[in-house]
Amino acid sequence: MFPKLSDEFVETALRCFLQIRQLTREKPPATGELLAWLQVLAAATQGDPAILAGPLKKLPFLSTLIKHPEDLQQLHRGK
Repeated sequence: MFPKLSDEFVETALRCFLQIRQLTREKPPATGELLAWLQVLAAATQGDPAILAGPLKKLPFLSTLIKHPEDLQQLHRGK
């Protein structure tokens, strides 16, 4: 489905997605947001899983996953 992304990259992205889904309260991201995020990542990155390492608030293109401003602010505050 995403030929530019390795299995490792997709698995790492899925783990991040599931963590974000547990942390968001107003509108947890759904499958559609995950697929859109993977499309953006495939187009904008080299598919290196290291880009997904580190704290969730530093993930690229978070606004593709998180639609509610309060959820995004909460993630950036690290709570």
